[in-house]
Amino acid sequence: MLGSITALYGGIVSASQTDMKKLLAYSTMSHCGFLMILVSFLNFYILIIYLFLHGLFKASTFFCAGSFIRIYGSQDTRLMGGAQRFFMTDSLLLLVCAGNLCGLPFTIGVLYKTYFLTALLCNNISFIAIGCIVIGMLMGNIYFFRLTYYAIFDLIK
Repeated sequence: MLGSITALYGGIVSASQTDMKKLLAYSTMSHCGFLMILVSFLNFYILIIYLFLHGLFKASTFFCAGSFIRIYGSQDTRLMGGAQRFFMTDSLLLLVCAGNLCGLPFTIGVLYKTYFLTALLCNNISFIAIGCIVIGMLMGNIYFFRLTYYAIFDLIK
């Protein structure tokens, strides 16, 4: 139950952030809640896959965030925009990495999210915890769309 509350809290707070680094840090908190749940299931195979892929894509996302912060001179995502016109490589890398973190279809992220949800449904867990986890995952998708919209697709400020 503690892992599901952590996932929910991290997801809600990350979806409400406008600071790029805080947004990514709180999304990591949400993913740590998912990892706590996998530890409680004693499902180490999925845990190792999830941990490896999360580390790989989160590190790449932080590198992209650093690049965007350096380019725009601000960590506030509301002050960014228009990156797809001028910084296509950085924009594409941010889309791929953040898309993998939230489990977009046709990415490897959907694989470990599917494994996670399968492990969740195969264990005896309360519906309240499942609801918290699913809402936490949906909040992760919201932060992804907010991040990519403000940093990449929004109008130039």
